[in-house]
Amino acid sequence: MYWVAKYTVGFSLVASAVFGEELQQASPSMHHLSQALVGIENSLADGERAVLTEHVRALRAQSGNLDELEPQKNEELVRIFDQYRADIGHLAAELEIATAEDNRAEIPRIVEKIRHTCVYCHVKFATDKESLYPNTGNIVTGQVRVFKEEGVERLDRSNLLVFLDRVPGFFPPSGALPALSQRGQRFAPRVLPVVKGTKVEFPNDDRVFHNVFSLSRPRPFDLDAYPPGETRSMRFDETGWIKVYCNIHAEMNAHILVLDNPFFSLTDQAGLFVIPGVPDGRYPLRIWHELGGEVRRSVEVEGGGLHYLDLEIWEDRKILRHKNKFGKSYPEKY
Repeated sequence: MYWVAKYTVGFSLVASAVFGEELQQASPSMHHLSQALVGIENSLADGERAVLTEHVRALRAQSGNLDELEPQKNEELVRIFDQYRADIGHLAAELEIATAEDNRAEIPRIVEKIRHTCVYCHVKFATDKESLYPNTGNIVTGQVRVFKEEGVERLDRSNLLVFLDRVPGFFPPSGALPALSQRGQRFAPRVLPVVKGTKVEFPNDDRVFHNVFSLSRPRPFDLDAYPPGETRSMRFDETGWIKVYCNIHAEMNAHILVLDNPFFSLTDQAGLFVIPGVPDGRYPLRIWHELGGEVRRSVEVEGGGLHYLDLEIWEDRKILRHKNKFGKSYPEKY
């Protein structure tokens, strides 16, 4: 089929060459992992708690078997794959705890995160149609190339936000609170996309005081100065771009993007993005980049397939020195 051929070309023979043999060798582990996930989904639908617990334990056990995969080539691909593998392990542990506590709000949320993590990994590293399990709906995926104003292409294409507009439905925020940490006098992550209505935590994981604030129109706020080890939070009920700064350290800046729906993806260093679970329909696709550039595409998806896009964005904005929360320049030293 066309999308399979397009995917194979677009998603790099490099990834297939690096991981193809290892993933085939690990197919029994992945098969058992998939079986456990199917069992979890069925027991959730049937309301069988004892069976659910059994399948959750199986999922946790099989997630540990993914450590058998030890690809040794291409450092960046290995880093990405290792992160997915670690994420599955952490989520399986969270799911086991939530099941033991009979936390019926958290269990479906964690299962959905496991689903998305598996789909992200399979789209990037697998080559057969069956490997797209456990995706439900369509997958919009592809690669973004980034060009500076002078026409030079950037090698690091990370932290671009690719998202879909006008997806019908109501999308409440997930149960877990995302965090924008302060560490080493930097915000982490630098770009944080969230669904409208989400409360974001701002933990001070540093050794010094910080004062997180924003003057952005969708949600201006000021958390005042607070010490290491303390966490403050803010809820974002309006869509838009929130520029976040520290009133004490001028070099600290981050971006919160508040969106109407969860159909978005941040690119990795290679510019790859994956948006799983998209319902059939035609949607505007947009790209946000902190250095600007306008990209709008109409995307039509149907049939539960994988839809690949090659995109590019041209920067048209410079990073300027910002003012503190009082509208004044930062002093040279504190």
